Amino acid sequence: KAGLFLVHAWLPLTHSKAPVFMSALLSGVMLKVGVLGWLKFLPLGLFQFEIFGWVVSILGFLGIYMGLYGVFQKGLKEVLAYSSISQMGYLTLLIGATMLNPESYQETLFVILFFVLHHGIAKSSLFLLAGNIKDKGLNRLNLTLSFINWAVIVGLPFTSGALAKVMIKEQIDFATPLLSLSSLVTALLAVRFFSLAKEHYNKSVDTTIALLILPTLFSLFLGFTADLTLSWTEVIPLATALCIFAFLHILRYKIPIFPLSDIANLSFSLPKISLHTQEITVEKYLPKIPKIFSQADRLLKDPSTTFALMVALVIVLFATFATFSS
Repeated sequence: KAGLFLVHAWLPLTHSKAPVFMSALLSGVMLKVGVLGWLKFLPLGLFQFEIFGWVVSILGFLGIYMGLYGVFQKGLKEVLAYSSISQMGYLTLLIGATMLNPESYQETLFVILFFVLHHGIAKSSLFLLAGNIKDKGLNRLNLTLSFINWAVIVGLPFTSGALAKVMIKEQIDFATPLLSLSSLVTALLAVRFFSLAKEHYNKSVDTTIALLILPTLFSLFLGFTADLTLSWTEVIPLATALCIFAFLHILRYKIPIFPLSDIANLSFSLPKISLHTQEITVEKYLPKIPKIFSQADRLLKDPSTTFALMVALVIVLFATFATFSS
């Protein structure tokens, strides 16, 4: 549910097919239900889980940098989907930090809830704006609102995103350079979003999207709720991303499009990547894996087999929970 790295591949696939309002609900609210599950059912703050803490923290960092895959997508919603995977990596990292340092649970819990609020509002707005850009075209209003919400996600100074990232760095006292560099991932996704949005340019303004002005301003000024010194160095990631895309534009370099399902696709096929073409084609298939999945598909169509598997899964999960809770 939380889009944790290694079990995240469903997320971009779902966003690519879902209606815009469902994508906004999915990314803004439903992803956070996974985090709520962790907070409700894990004994965070009571015990130290050193091994699990490091595993979860590493998965969090991998999830943050998995967002780079979104740069190689061709749809606005797909770029936003990988941005959500990246942002959920921060929440995963905070959960891992709590496992490693249970004494900081109360402070980390506040940071998690603040991040959930800030990201939920900004990302929901961006999905609705992406739908508006695709249907009505890019214009002054949705361009301005998109820029403000991306500024919030990137963490530019005086936004709720800047405040959230400052608080995250205060809670995580390891791998600070990796955290600082992670802002570049979000900045690259932001620039990719606008490079794709300009293809839908239209001068006319759809006034219905003006309804997003209020949540956009709320998300923006949420950053003023705490008295923190914010550094203008937070602008460096976005400036770097702009320079990278400008350099590629001067070279007339076309960004290749990678398969949407990333690691799930790799389990079925070996993609041949060519940087000279816009699309990547899958030419060779692993011989045995499709056969295994087709056999599994036939088994799952039998109701008795499916029921038996569900019962077995429930027993395993219950036994695991009983073991750890004891």
